[in-house]
Amino acid sequence: MNLFGLGTGELVFLLILGFLLLGPEEMQRLARMLGRLLRRLYMSTLWRMTVRLRYEFESYLREEIRRAGLEELERLQHEWQRELQQASPPSGPSILPPGTPLAHPPSPSSTPSSSSSVSVQDDRASTTPSPSP
Repeated sequence: MNLFGLGTGELVFLLILGFLLLGPEEMQRLARMLGRLLRRLYMSTLWRMTVRLRYEFESYLREEIRRAGLEELERLQHEWQRELQQASPPSGPSILPPGTPLAHPPSPSSTPSSSSSVSVQDDRASTTPSPSP
């Protein structure tokens, strides 16, 4: 809790100090007077105008922040669309129709046959060099 820049411990200390210095009767009178003063303040038109002005100012700021954010998002969206248009090929659809495969599977003639041998060299660390063929 933080009231008028004072923490809970500080407020308790001030209440105990006031109770010791003023006594119980004077503390009751002071608390009653402070309560009446705060009530009059909260019921005054000045307080209501201040609260209303604060509310309007905060809502205006929130609206402007929202607008600025939306304008920034719209600007970024237009930039991204422009970059996508520049990166896309000039002809043809930019989006594939549903069901279109992304890549064609290789034909059987283009796959390596089982008769051709592919040599794979083992890169394990060895102390002796492998013989040359």
